[in-house]
Amino acid sequence: MPLTLGPLLTPLQLQLHLRSPSPYQEVTLKRFDLHSGNGLLAVKASGAVNFALEKGEIEAQIDSTLRTPLMSEPPLSGSGQLSLPLLLTLTRGERLSVEGLLKLSDVTLGGSGWQLQQANGNIALQEELIFNESGEVNFLYTLNSDPFQRVDFTRMQPYLEKQRQLQITSLQLGEQTFGPLNSSLNLEQNLLHLQQFTLELLGGNLAGQFYFDAHPEGWKIGLLGRISQIDLGRLLTATSKIANSDGENRLNARVAIEFDLSRMLLEGRIDISDMSSQQLLQLLEIIDPNYDDEQLAQVRSALGITYPRTIRIEMQRGLMAMEVDLASLPKISIHALPLTPLLQQFTSGYLQRLERLPLQPSSHLSPKSP
Repeated sequence: MPLTLGPLLTPLQLQLHLRSPSPYQEVTLKRFDLHSGNGLLAVKASGAVNFALEKGEIEAQIDSTLRTPLMSEPPLSGSGQLSLPLLLTLTRGERLSVEGLLKLSDVTLGGSGWQLQQANGNIALQEELIFNESGEVNFLYTLNSDPFQRVDFTRMQPYLEKQRQLQITSLQLGEQTFGPLNSSLNLEQNLLHLQQFTLELLGGNLAGQFYFDAHPEGWKIGLLGRISQIDLGRLLTATSKIANSDGENRLNARVAIEFDLSRMLLEGRIDISDMSSQQLLQLLEIIDPNYDDEQLAQVRSALGITYPRTIRIEMQRGLMAMEVDLASLPKISIHALPLTPLLQQFTSGYLQRLERLPLQPSSHLSPKSP
């Protein structure tokens, strides 16, 4: 699909002032000043590079005033202001450190089937990169993600500082609208972390930590959190006989899951501690919309005479297992439910838009845990 950049880059103004008192040894960037797109992009930079010592340091300031439309193909509209101070440090001619703090002011972005409304706050950036012999840029090292490891938030400084908080009024994906979202957000190497976030969704709340892992060997999404007071009926079609809530939006659960986008594998566990009979029926319809599974039919029949106390869900190797604890009846164990139809139902269309990162892992360096 062609990408039209002309309106984003023109008109363009550039001022450049270089000084090199010792030729081929050191170059000082006295002034770099770029303005394009009638305020859409402004870049200022200064610094020095010593070619003999293979080191350098550049300070930059990038500002952008978004306007609608940004692009026509693919469609992208936006408004608000972005500001990004950066410090780039080159060592040994091959390692590049990037530090910055992206500041968002009333940023609204929208495209085909999605819209982000009123983002305000900051996103911390910290990257250690390396150039290989062919000139490609790689991560100097990668971080390992683990959605099942609890985090001691008292040790997460400086990520939890007030200046690094982010607030988003709403996020629309298809027919669903989520928000507001409040979180501390940082990007370090291959991991984009939302720490101690709270998000309103499906009439309730989701709180915890979330990450997007852009590891060169495959993208992953992880979530460790608590769900409270959500309405599963909002995930059902309007024609469903049990889509309407029974007035008891009291689904409460703990969630620890990881979704491997490259392999389409969802793994982890969900422990539901509080759920009405109506909401369990809604959950069963999401998992088995055609009422084909005989194991789930047992649970549906039992709900005619009892109610659920707890539900435990485990997912691994593309299969789901459930243990349903019903009042006054023996527990019902369900095994080997296929996850693929469920994943295709909720991720179709979104995964096709994702492209792999151009970064490749450094073969001579081993990953380390955050």
